[in-house]
Amino acid sequence: MILGDDNTVIIVWWTDSYSIIAQKIDLEGNPLWGPDGINVGFMMRQAIDGPPSQPPQIASDGAGGVIVAWENLDFYVLGPFITAMRVHSTGILMWEPGGGHSTWGTGAVVVAPPPGRHEAHRIATLKNYYYDGAVVAWVDCDDWDNQNIYAQVVDNMGNIRGPAGGFAICDTTGVQNNCDICALDFGGVFIVWQDERNGDPDIYIQRCWSSPRFQHQGIPVCTAPGSQTDPIVRTYEAFAVVAWSDSRPEGGGLYAQKIDYNGDIHWAPDGIPVCPESGAKLMPRFAPDNSGGYVFVWWGYDGLYAQRIDSDGNSLWEPGGIQVGSFEYFIPHEQSPPTLTIDADGNSYICWAISTVIFFPYEPYFEEKEAVYVQKLNHLGIKQWTDEGVPLSTADNKHIGPKVLCVGDESVIGSWAERNNDSWRWESYIYCQHIDCPVPDKPAGLAGRHFSDENGLLGVLLTWHPHPDLGGKSYVLYKGFEQDFIPSPENLLCELSDTIYFDQNWEWMPHAYYKLGVGTLNECHSWYTTLEYEEVYTDTDIDDMPPARIGLYNYPNPFNPTTTIKYCLPKNCSVLLEIFDVSGKRIAGLVNKFQEKGQYEIEWNGQDQNGRSVSSGTYFYRLQAGKETISKKMVLLR
Repeated sequence: MILGDDNTVIIVWWTDSYSIIAQKIDLEGNPLWGPDGINVGFMMRQAIDGPPSQPPQIASDGAGGVIVAWENLDFYVLGPFITAMRVHSTGILMWEPGGGHSTWGTGAVVVAPPPGRHEAHRIATLKNYYYDGAVVAWVDCDDWDNQNIYAQVVDNMGNIRGPAGGFAICDTTGVQNNCDICALDFGGVFIVWQDERNGDPDIYIQRCWSSPRFQHQGIPVCTAPGSQTDPIVRTYEAFAVVAWSDSRPEGGGLYAQKIDYNGDIHWAPDGIPVCPESGAKLMPRFAPDNSGGYVFVWWGYDGLYAQRIDSDGNSLWEPGGIQVGSFEYFIPHEQSPPTLTIDADGNSYICWAISTVIFFPYEPYFEEKEAVYVQKLNHLGIKQWTDEGVPLSTADNKHIGPKVLCVGDESVIGSWAERNNDSWRWESYIYCQHIDCPVPDKPAGLAGRHFSDENGLLGVLLTWHPHPDLGGKSYVLYKGFEQDFIPSPENLLCELSDTIYFDQNWEWMPHAYYKLGVGTLNECHSWYTTLEYEEVYTDTDIDDMPPARIGLYNYPNPFNPTTTIKYCLPKNCSVLLEIFDVSGKRIAGLVNKFQEKGQYEIEWNGQDQNGRSVSSGTYFYRLQAGKETISKKMVLLR
């Protein structure tokens, strides 16, 4: 497990002797908690019992450290129980043995004490009016035919805040298991689980602080026919989104539902399909995109896929998802679950370990290939790195449990376990890799001025300083009506190489915000500069307005089979818009007439002037507006 901030990461793992080890690493790869980390605690297990049902779980303590929870088992105690320890940001264990806390000889606070079987635990940070700490949820397995969900609160001082043995999240009839938990930014947690009270597994949810807040036994998220299993919950602001694997008769797959702080459902009853196409959706994971939507990633039968949905549950990328990676000769259910993290600009970093088997024709042997990769997708779902991703490790060993985490504004850290296949003991090691993602500085000097004449407001002129690293890239300018809007094709104003743009559609209300970056329509290479509505200068006389420039771009690009070309005219003029191939041959004419100033768009269907479909390749579209001419490149992929 891994957590971090802008400068460091904390990694927690167990050893073959069942010790719990934690290490803190800076961005240069230097260990900060000693060369071998610190011993957080240990698991009192007999060799015959084997490893616990899952690795240690960690949550931030809100002060730069972590709270670690893990599963224990004593020879003299029937069934596993759950213990926890807080590690300070300096690497000091905060809950010392003999400090008045119940430890059962483990040297840690016992969150779910014996007797009984307490397994499959999850942990999340808890913010409270009176104290900070963590909530631990687990499955109570005393009766295999009547499993229940329990939780407990432990504060940062190591004090148990709930009743002894925890409080019931759901203790109704039937089997409740596969729980997950996620914290709310302003306090409390959501807990979700798989529930068989009605026969086939359904999905239920509960919100709690130090006790449940929804109706007793939770509220249903999905009770559709068939089985709903393996739920995952993530939160953003006052909302939770739950995703699960679904086998409903009319078409299963990966489904999701949005629930607010009061327990009200916001999407369709029984959820929406994240990917409506049939086929495997194995080991899904997802994360909030910081604009109210979410990005999902999962294994399919032929590779790794991703999809982004907005706050209303609409899919924003291709219906079947974006294929992050395509692999031959691999077995999806034998891979490790993928992981992802999303930065403040909505870029997704997806990390996965891949194990493929290559068979040699007419030869009695095969070869296994192992690797760990990470890929960056922008908010449009377009790959930002090489098509296959960036390799973190290609060692000929088994890679397990890859994780990825954003650190700072321009880098990510990936971690994984690697099992040495050459060792008879199958020794495992923990690895980390830092990936620097440098981007150009954001454009400087973005400013706006009102312009008006005797008839009223004409618009806003936007200007900015030339960028020193523009190279062959362009400026991309977006307009939204909320301060934290995410740039997208729907709110794109223009892609241009000049440092001036006139927005004639500016109005006093609603308040408009502008974001300017360096890149292309499909890929912004820089951070954005934001201009807020109150920063636009007061009215200026029209005679002082400098000459405006034409704007031109197309979307999508690449495209198949059609694309929309949009252009902006700063004044009334004759317009000629044509398509050319790479040899300079004229393919088609789209516009040839006089037009008044304003914004226009026209669709090209990938056909020449005789109505014949052109082949895949690179094409140029050229706009002549009065005395000005501008050309852009587009790619047709059939």
